[in-house]
Formats: sequence, C-alpha cells, structure tokens
Amino acid sequence: MILAIDTATETAGIALARTDGGIAAELMWHAGRAHTTQLHPSLRHVMGLTGTRTEDLTGVVATRGPGSFTGIRIGLATAKGLALGCGIPIVGVETLAVAAFGAAHLGNPVWAVVHAGRGQYAAAAYAPSADGGLMCVVAETIVSPQELCEMMANDDGGCALTGEFDDALEGLARERMGQRLTIAPDALRVRSAANAARLGLLRLSRGDADDVAALEPLYLRPPAAVERAEARARSGQ
Repeated sequence: MILAIDTATETAGIALARTDGGIAAELMWHAGRAHTTQLHPSLRHVMGLTGTRTEDLTGVVATRGPGSFTGIRIGLATAKGLALGCGIPIVGVETLAVAAFGAAHLGNPVWAVVHAGRGQYAAAAYAPSADGGLMCVVAETIVSPQELCEMMANDDGGCALTGEFDDALEGLARERMGQRLTIAPDALRVRSAANAARLGLLRLSRGDADDVAALEPLYLRPPAAVERAEARARSGQ
C-alpha cells in the first residue's frame, strides 16, 4: 500500500493507494493553518478505515511545495519519519504537478497555480507525458496575476488553468485570452491526494525514489519573517 500526504496549502489530503493504482481510501479537508494538530489524527483515521498498518506500507509520497511553509514542513517530516521507520521508499512530488494532473486533458499546456501571498501566485505549466504522467514545460515560479496572464497568452494554441485561484484572476485571464483559455471546473480544481499517490506510483514503478536525507521542500522564496529580518539587517535597524 502506498501512502500519499498533501499538506502544501490550506486544503489538505491523505490517500492510500494499492500498487496497481487503485485508491483504497482518501480524505480531504480544509486544514487552514492547523496541519500540526490535524495531520496525525487524520492519518490514523484513514489507515483505520482500511485496516492498514504501518508495516503494510510499501512507499510514501508527499507534496514538497510550493505552498505553506509550515504545512509543507509537517507533511514532509511525517513522510520522512515513516520512510525511515518502515524502511520504505519516499517520493516527493511538486504541489503544482498534483494540481495539474486531474486537468491535464483540458489543454496542452495546463497551468496550475496556488496562492503565494502578497497578491501573487506560484505557477507552473505541464503537458502529458508518454507514461501517463506529466512533464513540466514551464518551471515553478512566483508571478503576479498580470505576469501569469502574459505567460499563458504566449501559448498561441491556448491552454487550461487549474488550481487555487480567485475570481479576479479568472476574469483577468478570460479578458486576456478569450476563447483560447479553458478554466478547469471546480471538481477538477480541487487538488487530490489520490493524484499525488498516482504520480508517486509512476516514479516508484521506474525504481525512481528520493533520498530521505536529501529530499527538501520547494519553497521558491524565504518565509516572510526571514525576508523582514534580512530587510532590517540591510537597513541597519
């Protein structure tokens, strides 16, 4: 059984998948900023629903970012602990790849976004790969809504947009691209821990796992507190 943990944003998820790709159980909930207190009870609940024991796990998958600094750290630490304790392989998957996976059939490329704070988005673009997964065609970056729409408009054949975004970005993108833009329906925009498991299984099937010690979060920029401290240091305060 493969365990997938996604705590990258305020929407959290846990899934248990069989090695053939079938999903045994999935739990998704609005965690807000309570990942610390909610993840382990939720994990025990999902494993209890299926009668899964830690010794039944053959691999663990975790979203590694971008997203919430605290959320990513908690999810990745939990996954690493299980990988070490159970002696099983670990795979880190990008948050935006998981978001894009469910909408990959809507356009080529499909752009996935999550809120990055300060009126910005973390964004990346993907295309379907030959093995049924995704290949990244525009790497993860932090952009303003205007910059994102400009990047999407460069795709002459059109594209799809999915992930966590507000009505303002949707309106701006529609105005900029018109009929060349496909907006993923709400059901596909919800990032799924089951899709994290599927992406992880593709890598595990190739014998491609991460080194537990070397696997790091993908933050794209330092925490706001660090940036404020650096700004104070530069100003001599």
